[in-house]
Amino acid sequence: MFSNISGLPINEKELLLRLVIAGMLGLSIGLERGNQLKSAGLKTHAIVAIGASLMTMISKYGFFDVIHYTGVSVDPSRMASGIVSGISFLCAGTILNRTGSVQGLTTAAGIWTTCAIGIAVGVGHIRLAAIVATILLFLNYFSRSPIYRSYFPYSRRLFIQTSANTTITQMETLLSEIGVVMLNISLKTEDDNQHVSYDITVSLPGNVSNLELTSWLYKHPQITRISSTEYLP
Repeated sequence: MFSNISGLPINEKELLLRLVIAGMLGLSIGLERGNQLKSAGLKTHAIVAIGASLMTMISKYGFFDVIHYTGVSVDPSRMASGIVSGISFLCAGTILNRTGSVQGLTTAAGIWTTCAIGIAVGVGHIRLAAIVATILLFLNYFSRSPIYRSYFPYSRRLFIQTSANTTITQMETLLSEIGVVMLNISLKTEDDNQHVSYDITVSLPGNVSNLELTSWLYKHPQITRISSTEYLP
């Protein structure tokens, strides 16, 4: 079924195996991102890894039938640089497709690194690609572990509805009492003129959980509704 391609130091079976390996490594990274409900998940990372690996193999092995002609020269590294430039647009999309503040930096970096993993598999550095994928997964999972959170603050976006007479200074004071630092804030008055909605980005100390923060805020009668979105590192 599989045979050596004329003139190539590699057969079809090994080429397909590299695509499968690239896809599996991309899936493993994408699974973690998808579990965190990120914009780029399992399918995106798998496609990026497979595509990068395929284009790299085409660049490395796809022109063996013409390089012997006089005046023909091939630089396989050009394809790799083109892949990196192209994937940057996809990474930019995961960052720019946000409202209110910059998000998606880790997801973008993950896509970029997944592309590099696909390139490494394409040129045959499978062990290196597997090691990098393992390190990337470890960093992503560790950043959500209780050990990490106990030492490092993390960001959260809060949507809080309060009575109309609540001021920004009062909100800042209220948050600071539990050790929460306000990074950014915007507000709008609701149509009934009785309530104000705050969109606040805060930095929480590692020892303050989302439940503790919510419980603390609901102790104050002027707050009528709370929802939040976590910015994971």
